[in-house]
Amino acid sequence: MEEKQRKHHWARFSCKSTNIQAAKRFQNLSFLEVQGSGSLKYLLSSSTARYMMNVRHLHIIECKVMEEILHIDEEEILSDALFPRLECLFFENLPVLKRLCTDSNVEFPLLKKFSINNCPKLKTFAFRHASSNMEIVFTNLESLEQSLIDLEEKQQSQHWARSFCKITNMQTSIRFQNLSSLSVWGSDSFKYLLSSSIARSMVQVKYLYIVNCKAMEEILFIEDLGDEEEEEIIPKNLFPRLEVLELNGLPIVKRFCVGGNIEFKSMRLLLIEHCPKLKTFISKPSNSDTVMTVCKEIKEMNTEEIPRTVAIQPLFSEEVAFPSLEYLEISYVDDLEIIWDNQIPPYSFCKLQTMKVEFCENLMNIFQSDMLTRFGSLENLTITDCGSLQEVFQLQEQDAKETHDVTVIPLKELCLDRVPKLKYVWNKDPQGIFNFPNLNLDSTGSRSYWSDSVPSD
Repeated sequence: MEEKQRKHHWARFSCKSTNIQAAKRFQNLSFLEVQGSGSLKYLLSSSTARYMMNVRHLHIIECKVMEEILHIDEEEILSDALFPRLECLFFENLPVLKRLCTDSNVEFPLLKKFSINNCPKLKTFAFRHASSNMEIVFTNLESLEQSLIDLEEKQQSQHWARSFCKITNMQTSIRFQNLSSLSVWGSDSFKYLLSSSIARSMVQVKYLYIVNCKAMEEILFIEDLGDEEEEEIIPKNLFPRLEVLELNGLPIVKRFCVGGNIEFKSMRLLLIEHCPKLKTFISKPSNSDTVMTVCKEIKEMNTEEIPRTVAIQPLFSEEVAFPSLEYLEISYVDDLEIIWDNQIPPYSFCKLQTMKVEFCENLMNIFQSDMLTRFGSLENLTITDCGSLQEVFQLQEQDAKETHDVTVIPLKELCLDRVPKLKYVWNKDPQGIFNFPNLNLDSTGSRSYWSDSVPSD
């Protein structure tokens, strides 16, 4: 107990001191961790922070009453470069933390990793008074992790997202120009992750992980810039350096974003798991009133009355392209009926080597034959636990009549397991149209899936 009191006394002295001579003692401090404090409402005064020029790691953990990290002294003016050598900033289990500081321009020129875990009251990074301008700059931030941000009041559930991720006017901006990794997991509040304007600035992001966010409906939202300005447009080369994207445990997500002709030119790996309501990756902008009216009319029809011309949206359409994608995994996407159609750009998926589809209960087929020529690099295909799957390759009658060139598909392994309604790999004879010279038929798990008319070469 005495030891805890001594530690606590040291923390109060070291972190709240406003005495200049005492503050100078921290000039060479490089690592500061405060853990388990039950009385600190703020960590540092601004006058003390000014002398912590060499702090590289700042970790604040399990401080039950801490409301802000930096307390601005009266009439104190901070320089833009706050903690100029700070590389790692870590907040964990701070139940009443509201912000980093109040009313200041904030810059972390060397910050590389920023992690926020279980800070339910954190609504904004820095609070700006109405009369002031503010810019938050993370010049060299490489990794941003956000976990368990659940706001107390439902009507303010998007306050953090708007304050942290969305530019609401020209007086406030947040810059992440060198961010290379962004991870968000365990949020029950976010309806979206980023605004389109913030996404445009994240040109260095290579890794994007969004996991277990129960309220998220889309990843990017298009900002309303006002009646006098044009609507924000998602750039064609979105996240130009993004290599890995994981969407996992998003029970109501509907799409990645609304846009058109978007290209993820550097993406190599795409994982979509436990996103049961995801039907299309990129939604084409449309008149919402018209869509609502059509949907209402269809809903009111009997099943027999629904017109056959009502199109089913594919997961990947002509609105998005993945020219460098090598690995694709789709699992537990319950509402998925069509993965792609023949409208996808001809260069999209041309480097796809491995594909895995699991637990997609409404999926009827994997490929339509008129688009197979796009998959000239596919070597491994695994399909398991797809209860409605009837065929892997859907060949149309006219293909055999209209095609004279034989397309070679380099597929080596085709693994099929627990697909109870599957009749054949092909619904028609592909001879003279497609050739699989490298395919091991035994890799399917059962030769009975192959039609007698399918050649074994």
